[in-house]
Amino acid sequence: MYPFMRDGDILTIQPVEVAPLKVGDIAFYRTSEKRLAAHRVVDKKHQGDKVMLLMRGDSVFKNDGWIYSDKVLGKVVGIQRDKKFIQFDQGVFLRLIMCLWNKLYPIGPFFFNGTLKGKRGLSWVLRRVQSLKIYRFVARKLINGKISYRIATERDASGVSRFYGYKRLPEIEDPAVLPENQIQNQSDYGYTFIACKRGTILGAAEITRFPDDEVSYPDWWLFGMRVRIPYRGIGIGKELVRRATEKASGEGASRLNLMVYEKNKAAMNLFHKMGFRQISIQALDEQLEEEAKQTNQQRIILSKELYPKNAITVRHICGKTFPNRNLLVL
Repeated sequence: MYPFMRDGDILTIQPVEVAPLKVGDIAFYRTSEKRLAAHRVVDKKHQGDKVMLLMRGDSVFKNDGWIYSDKVLGKVVGIQRDKKFIQFDQGVFLRLIMCLWNKLYPIGPFFFNGTLKGKRGLSWVLRRVQSLKIYRFVARKLINGKISYRIATERDASGVSRFYGYKRLPEIEDPAVLPENQIQNQSDYGYTFIACKRGTILGAAEITRFPDDEVSYPDWWLFGMRVRIPYRGIGIGKELVRRATEKASGEGASRLNLMVYEKNKAAMNLFHKMGFRQISIQALDEQLEEEAKQTNQQRIILSKELYPKNAITVRHICGKTFPNRNLLVL
């Protein structure tokens, strides 16, 4: 039902008889597959003593088909999005837009799908441009000096929440609470690293350590490594991972692990260049295999061996000791 309803919206349903429902209203009903749906009424007819409604989503070209009156559970009269409540029955402008969207079908779906495909096309072009060495060189010269890196503090909680899209999670009443709790309890949750330009977060990554009895997640882990699409390819991800690795090492970590989608070639190349190699954790492998069956996307585990900052590395040759970064002697 995009654009009038979106993922995470909370619907307000008003119980009604089928008769008062008009063409253009949004009905909440049970489909023939016994699923619950909220779609728009696009036609109405009588079959004997029963009323039938033709339903269709606002962003699709195909009708859902006709449903009988006993399938309708109510009428959607409003939605709650974040902390804002939108009533469909009030507001002349909104009612006019919804009416035109329905009357001018299929212009609405054409517009929606064309815009979506346009965004995907631009994203595809941008990714290809970002893979060019000349682009990376010029972009780094122009932007890198304006980017600052640091561990997030409490004043960054709201920005971190928006960056990761926590506001889209309906189960979280206040989206800023989750990152705020993590930042306030870094000894328990770990650390969030952010890359900023003039106060705007361009990239972020988190490291955390699970309890010792958590066999599925041993040692330290890197999660949430993400960079905004327009700023990819200029080294932000690499610098975030480098800083996260150094911090984990400083905290005494022997390894830093992460999970990445196997088909994400850009991320795979970055992590491989930074010394991460694929490993197997039996307790976690089974979960990832089951996930791959359901989503058709395989995640794999990568790991990098770390040396604590206070470790002494030496090499003994012919009775003499030389510094060596490849051997560890405690």
